[in-house]
Amino acid sequence: MRTKATVAKTIIFALALGMSASLAFSQTVAEDPAAMGFRSFDLNGDGFVRPNEGVAYLTMIFRAMDANSDDVVTLDEFKKFSLGFLAQAEKNGKVEQYQKVRDAIFKRWANGSDSLTVSKMTAAVRREFAKVGGEKPGPNLRLDLEQFRRVQFIQEMAASVK
Repeated sequence: MRTKATVAKTIIFALALGMSASLAFSQTVAEDPAAMGFRSFDLNGDGFVRPNEGVAYLTMIFRAMDANSDDVVTLDEFKKFSLGFLAQAEKNGKVEQYQKVRDAIFKRWANGSDSLTVSKMTAAVRREFAKVGGEKPGPNLRLDLEQFRRVQFIQEMAASVK
């Protein structure tokens, strides 16, 4: 179990990261939420997303979503996961469509369970990255922006807001 101070620091960091990214890329989010998601995952800014970056980013996001710090994320908690797509859904009047897709992604990643652990979530994303990257999820896998756009959950979220 994490301490309240650790949880608070994680949330503050995630919010600060999100706010700075939102300010820096607000135009991009409005026009291209997949690019915003890519920038969020590309922690070292080299133009590629690698598994270690994906795991680090998703772990941070998982911690921010895990409202009660029990190391599992329920569907209600998962609803905080947006990668900028919610803003686009609101702008285009597609919130209900977006929510259905987001909930379906949760169900797929939870693999029949009513909650996600960080390991389930990162494993699911690694598999989706590997399908696009053409290799097993491993340290050599890296995705550029165009490959990232073809990741299943990114495609689904992007399509839901159009």
